Amino acid sequence: MEVSESGKKFIAGFEGCQCIAYPDIESPLAKKCKQQGISIYGNGYRRLLNWNTYKGEPWTIGYGNTGGGIEAGTTWTAEQCYERFEITLETLSEMVTRYSKGIWLTQNQFDVLVSFAYNAGPGRLREVMSITKLDSTLDRKVAFANELLSYTRGHNYGRPRGDPVPGLMRRRKAEKELFLT
Repeated sequence: MEVSESGKKFIAGFEGCQCIAYPDIESPLAKKCKQQGISIYGNGYRRLLNWNTYKGEPWTIGYGNTGGGIEAGTTWTAEQCYERFEITLETLSEMVTRYSKGIWLTQNQFDVLVSFAYNAGPGRLREVMSITKLDSTLDRKVAFANELLSYTRGHNYGRPRGDPVPGLMRRRKAEKELFLT
């Protein structure tokens, strides 16, 4: 299976697109910017005095992309951002297909699995599929959809410490709703 066009729009809508690299929202740099009322986007973090003395890793660009070569000052065109988005979706679609072998999925369910993996990482997807024993039965699918709601704490996914991140709460609720339709 592949991610549908509506699935791509769903994921892109939550990820947003930034053509200039920005610090991770839970990094010391982003937290300091927030304290000072400074945006981390569009090089806004550079307005913070001595910004480069704070860690911002992992730096993010495009539709939530991180990794090698992405650092403060990295700039991509909108086309580069979308190209990386498409490559990432293709990779994650192949991975979700392997993880869900033998499980009957609707297109919406497949799209949600890719969305969750895109945002939380493939390891987290495997974890949730394992915890809920996801299979083709309705009760296991409902259990999976409900378990998504516990992954709303940023880097502390599924852990009791830390407050839920509002954006992740909105995303997980939307993923649950889409998964069950």
